[in-house]
Amino acid sequence: MIMVFDFGYSIGVRSSRKIHSLLKRFIAFRYLAANQQPDFCTIRDFRKDNREVFELLYEEILRLRRESRPRRPRRSRPRW
Repeated sequence: MIMVFDFGYSIGVRSSRKIHSLLKRFIAFRYLAANQQPDFCTIRDFRKDNREVFELLYEEILRLRRESRPRRPRRSRPRW
């Protein structure tokens, strides 16, 4: 389910009803959900019950993203 939420967030979908609808219509969502189609209430409750896990996960993702960005070399200015 976390991958379903992550994919939904990445395309701008946050509503549990919309995620439920996408699970019925799009193969990518079905694949991520192991071909399960939980009710929107189940999706909502999963998010609510695992709020702390989501927060920790996204903090870690942001930390890894910051660390993996290539550092641009500083341009040295000519000293006149």
